[in-house]
Amino acid sequence: MNSKKLNDWLQVVGLFAVVLSLLFVGMQMRQDLVIADATLYQMRANSAMSISVMMIENEEARIASRKLIREGLDTLTDDERALFLFAFQSILNHYESSHYLYLQGLLSQEQWDSDIRQLHNLWRDSDVAKFWTGPIRESYRESFAMEVDRIFN
Repeated sequence: MNSKKLNDWLQVVGLFAVVLSLLFVGMQMRQDLVIADATLYQMRANSAMSISVMMIENEEARIASRKLIREGLDTLTDDERALFLFAFQSILNHYESSHYLYLQGLLSQEQWDSDIRQLHNLWRDSDVAKFWTGPIRESYRESFAMEVDRIFN
């Protein structure tokens, strides 16, 4: 075999090697994306669970939440208001993080719609909107605040 043919064959083999390595890199990137996505969902689940555990383990928080929903904001003591405000902001922080992930394309429309329904079901028939106005609302990104405004209006 002359050197020109050998050179041509080596170039073909080299081209196939490059294509195979690109396929391998693409498969690795896809696997990394799947792992990152699973990690993201696990982090969200852990955040939601932490909020639930806080409400389960803290009897005063449960009482304040029930009292707010059944009797209204004006019936809460100062301590109950403070406790509920802490829980309220914890929940908002969880959903604000989800909203940011949604805007970045890291959370599906289906999941974000589910989050909005959860927030709506949680607060639609209570005085919680009174906690939302003022400094609390202003401490969140405007795009998220507008989403929460839709729940309360």
